[in-house]
Amino acid sequence: MGGLVTRYYLQRLGGINRVQRFIAISSPHSGTWMAYTLWGKGCVQMRPGSAFLEDLNRDAALLEKLNFTSIWTDWDFIIVPASSSQISAAKEVKLSVFAHAMMARHSSSLKAVAEALSEPLKVHD
Repeated sequence: MGGLVTRYYLQRLGGINRVQRFIAISSPHSGTWMAYTLWGKGCVQMRPGSAFLEDLNRDAALLEKLNFTSIWTDWDFIIVPASSSQISAAKEVKLSVFAHAMMARHSSSLKAVAEALSEPLKVHD
């Protein structure tokens, strides 16, 4: 949900004018079927096709202004399908890390974050 909350800030609360770099790790940009296992507002919003996700994805191209990297793995059993972490506005980094929880601490993930942080920022008019 952290990646989606960040997108909401960027896309709906003016954050796009204050942020230059966004790195999402295993974020369900197109939702996750696992969100059907609970009924909290956040889970309802993370369901594929939810009004929340449809609204964010309608103008996701706005995120192309940023250095946006989406890091994900096929072995994510919380983001189902795992490919839901893909988003065309981002540079995609696909890793072979086992399980959602490991994405925040595996050495491959940390290396990918470090590389994304070291990329030169885009120049805007």
